[in-house]
Amino acid sequence: ASASPYVTVLAIDLLTAAFACDLTRIASFQLCYPDNDGGAYPFAPINFGGDYHTTTHNGGLGATLAPIHTWYADRFAYLLDKLDSIPEGNGTVLDNTLVVWGTEVGDGLSHGYGDVPFVIAGGGAGGIRTGRFLQYPNRAHHHRLLVSMCNFMGITDQQKFGDLDEGSGPLPNLI
Repeated sequence: ASASPYVTVLAIDLLTAAFACDLTRIASFQLCYPDNDGGAYPFAPINFGGDYHTTTHNGGLGATLAPIHTWYADRFAYLLDKLDSIPEGNGTVLDNTLVVWGTEVGDGLSHGYGDVPFVIAGGGAGGIRTGRFLQYPNRAHHHRLLVSMCNFMGITDQQKFGDLDEGSGPLPNLI
């Protein structure tokens, strides 16, 4: 999806409509600016003298990119609010959904993937304990999160995901 403020809202509205009418129960939504984030973000009130991708490689995280990260967080919040506005059973679609927000790298400078932050939202039909901050050792790759999600959805024979993680099994204490 394009990172245009209007297109992303429409795409999220379409995604939540599919959940609301039970057309699907699984969705993947990638939100990024086209061309490997090589362009400027015209809707962000900043001028960082280049492009997002290059700025992350130069260690330009923090306050310089905060308006862009805030924009992504606002889109995530919009998705959660939309899912929470749809009644389902004794709660809402959000109560019965597992929503994961993450990125492909933890450190843009090195493309490091060992310390990638993720936000998990929704109730997962009561299977997710919310309101916690969990931190795992650097070697607990995001692959373990994917294994945990598979296990949570009943695919319990899935113990590895990809070949970069030397370990196996789900993340302890996640679910």
